[in-house]
Amino acid sequence: MDLTALLILYKYPLLFVGTFFLGEMFFVPAAFLVKTGIFSFAGLMIIATAANIVSDIAWYFLVRFVPLEKMNKWSLIKNKREVINKVSIALDTYGYGLLFISKFLYGTRISVIIACSLKRFNLALYLIVSSLGTFAYLIVLYFLVTAIQTVHSITEYKLAALFIFLCLVVLYVWAQGLIRKRWLKED
Repeated sequence: MDLTALLILYKYPLLFVGTFFLGEMFFVPAAFLVKTGIFSFAGLMIIATAANIVSDIAWYFLVRFVPLEKMNKWSLIKNKREVINKVSIALDTYGYGLLFISKFLYGTRISVIIACSLKRFNLALYLIVSSLGTFAYLIVLYFLVTAIQTVHSITEYKLAALFIFLCLVVLYVWAQGLIRKRWLKED
């Protein structure tokens, strides 16, 4: 059996592992493959959402059971300590809303999970909000990919598609900066 056949045979386990470790970096290319029939929309959404939720749960419990002094030595935690402190303060004001929004803000997901775990957020409510945020974010990403594919396939609209895509990127970066300033009190 060749590599391509193995990839197609084990596509959903590979999707789970890839999304678990790489998140949207793996999800976006997989979303492009829905149109080719390699993945079904339902399969993509279920597996990618499950992988993200399992990853969030792993981080949540890792923080609960690993002593804080030991975690502070990890480069991932050490480099994000200031952000985690700001997120922790923001969680006092915005609570579960910040958990939901963090799925849409690149680079805040792990910091918010760590802060939620340190603050001992209710696990059941945490899982519900985290799952809904993850699913909503993946739906938005999927429809952006689909919109790009649809417009991209029409030759005369390629320039319009590029312009729309760039506008969406600028809007996303602007909104992310605005939310970070307001919720995380960044300068």
